[in-house]
Amino acid sequence: MIKTVLRTIAPLLFLMPLAGCATSSGATSHGMTFVYSDLDPVTAGEPFYQSITIGTVTGGEETHPLLGSNIATDELEQALQTSLIHRGIYSANNSAPLRLNAHLVDRVQHINGLEIWMTTKIRYELINPSGETMDEKIIEARYIDQMQDHWQGSLRQQDANEGSIRLNIRHYLHHLRYLELSRPDQR
Repeated sequence: MIKTVLRTIAPLLFLMPLAGCATSSGATSHGMTFVYSDLDPVTAGEPFYQSITIGTVTGGEETHPLLGSNIATDELEQALQTSLIHRGIYSANNSAPLRLNAHLVDRVQHINGLEIWMTTKIRYELINPSGETMDEKIIEARYIDQMQDHWQGSLRQQDANEGSIRLNIRHYLHHLRYLELSRPDQR
């Protein structure tokens, strides 16, 4: 009798972490937003202060409830905009001196035992008003979501997507911090 119960329960215990995959939700802009901790906000008079607007954001995919969590383009754009706002470099003015384009080039997921590794690659382009590319950088970021973070498979996948994009944006903001361009308002 014990063997029969174990044979019945064992497969269910193995599949529990994957429960809910059929009801997955996509990565949210809130979860993907990088709120600075090691980057102080840019203030008036510093390079890039309120000088960048969002241009074209591409490469995302809507989440299909049966196929697992994805990163939607509009959520990525919102996360990037909110991250720039927190940093103090976003300008809501369409005539801002610089436009930032972001292209989600690649998204790779690896399931390694009880961990989900999500790697995202985004190509960022900083464009001046005359259409010249002032800076182009491809950032690759990996986030590892562990079983202890979430038991439900779809939540772990969503968390891995959000974490990878958050790290990707963080790395780009660090890149901008040290970028040697003349100040946009002095051109």
